[in-house]
Amino acid sequence: MRRIVVIAAGPAGILCAVRTKRRLPESEVNLIIPAGLHEAAQGDGPYCRRLAAMLPTNDLRATREVAALEVTDLQPDFDRREITLFSDRGALTVRYNSLILEVPAQHPTPRALQKAGNVFGLPADGFFANAPVCDAALERAAAAGAPVLVVGCGVGALNAVFAALEAHCRVIWVQPENRNEPALESYFERLAPRLLGDVVTVHALPSIPARELDFLLADDGVTFAGIVLPDKGPVHAACCLWAGPRQARHPILREEGFVLDAYGRIAVEPGIEDHLGVYVTGSGAAYEPALLGNGAEA
Repeated sequence: MRRIVVIAAGPAGILCAVRTKRRLPESEVNLIIPAGLHEAAQGDGPYCRRLAAMLPTNDLRATREVAALEVTDLQPDFDRREITLFSDRGALTVRYNSLILEVPAQHPTPRALQKAGNVFGLPADGFFANAPVCDAALERAAAAGAPVLVVGCGVGALNAVFAALEAHCRVIWVQPENRNEPALESYFERLAPRLLGDVVTVHALPSIPARELDFLLADDGVTFAGIVLPDKGPVHAACCLWAGPRQARHPILREEGFVLDAYGRIAVEPGIEDHLGVYVTGSGAAYEPALLGNGAEA
């Protein structure tokens, strides 16, 4: 029997496993997810709800349509087409015919904000491991009547805006220079302010890269306190949802034939996927050329 292993880093990987099984019912499909995610999704905040919605449901487990395995670590061997999975039960080596890797495009936070406990880079390894902490920060902001700062462009930033609104927070959305985001996502960015109306204050800064934004820190020199806008001066905020410029980061890039394209996504040279039996999906995978025109396809 053909075995397909899907390593999920978010909802795209889980959906990929389910659709692969339904398209190839004669194949065995194994879904690999990080251990402990169900416990992390027990809260009632917007990010806990998003995390809970990502995870394999009990119905999926009961039907055994896809075998979902929770692991604490893994070690692939692409040459041997096998992967060693580590969990509380020990180690298990699984051989595969095809391996599908979900690679999320990450939003690395600026160095000045990396130690701030109230700044949340999105997505965090696809699954939002800090969901309860982020929800608590949004809850405190709503209770204090303080705004939440969202930095970024495209769908990732728009999702962060919606999450803050679900928590009943006021939102300041700063959109910096957007050169490395495909037109597919820029289309949503341009459309969003018209849909949100006056609920969100939008500051478009198309000539300023995200890394050059000026942030305010609290007296401890670590905690995020706000941003300095060129036309408004200091603007204070309770926390920051960082969805700035994205780039894929994954060990697969060490393998021959896997490279970053102009948008920071992983592109695969022709023939490499079939040769290794390794395929890349998710927001960190390169877009199809047809989707990178003027945004009309979106």
